[in-house]
Amino acid sequence: TASLRVTDQGVLAWFDRTTKIRSTVRIRPTVWYRVTALIDQDKRTYDLRVTSDGGKLIAGVSGLRWRMPAVRTVGSVCVETAGAPPAQTIDIAEVSVLQDIGS
Repeated sequence: TASLRVTDQGVLAWFDRTTKIRSTVRIRPTVWYRVTALIDQDKRTYDLRVTSDGGKLIAGVSGLRWRMPAVRTVGSVCVETAGAPPAQTIDIAEVSVLQDIGS
């Protein structure tokens, strides 16, 4: 559905449907980042926001279309490293999933 990655060049990349968009934002090793993904299951779109640990906006995009439109609902969160060098590690401090059930 939603996808945010760090490329083998160390920059952020995300998908809008099948189009991979590479940013110019470099991710620095040993720095903590906060990633927020807002997934709209009705519209099948998502927004991404990446901030520094201090709250500075690093990247923000809205209205991205789901990678696989056939997926009806989001049922899991997956975090993984790239399969190619350079070697990457992920240290997760917190994951929160909130569901807006409307009014």
